[in-house]
Amino acid sequence: MNELGTNHPIIYVDESGFKSHDYRPHGYSRKGVPCLGQYNWQLKNQTNAIGAIYEGKLFSVGLFDCKINSDVFHFWIEQFLIPTLPENSVVVMDNAAFHKRADIQELLEQQGHKILWLPAYSPHLRGGPTCLNN
Repeated sequence: MNELGTNHPIIYVDESGFKSHDYRPHGYSRKGVPCLGQYNWQLKNQTNAIGAIYEGKLFSVGLFDCKINSDVFHFWIEQFLIPTLPENSVVVMDNAAFHKRADIQELLEQQGHKILWLPAYSPHLRGGPTCLNN
C-alpha cells in the first residue's frame, strides 16, 4: 500500500448473497404446540449483491438473481463501478477466483485504476465491506 501513495481514493469491493425467505425468529402456533417450520434445502433462489465502499459510503450496488461468476462481475465492473469511480482509484478486492480474470484487471487498469489484492483469510483488513455481510 505504501508504494501507491496517499493521493489515491481507496475503494473496497465485495459481494454477498441473501434469500428473501431467510430465518424467521417468530411464528404462530396453537398454545402449547411448538412452532416448527419447514425449509426446502433444494431451493436455489438467492439474490446476490455486489457493491463498493468509498469514504464509508456504499455505492455502485448491483443486485443479481444469479450466481456471481466472472461474467457477472465483469458486467458489474464495466456498467456499475467504472462510471462512478473517482479518478486514479485503488480498488481493493479479495482473492475470489472470478475477480482475477485478466480482462477484468485490464478494464480497470485501462481506466487508470489500480488493484490491491487482500491477502487470503484476512477479513480484518476489509475496510468497510462488512456492511454487505450483515
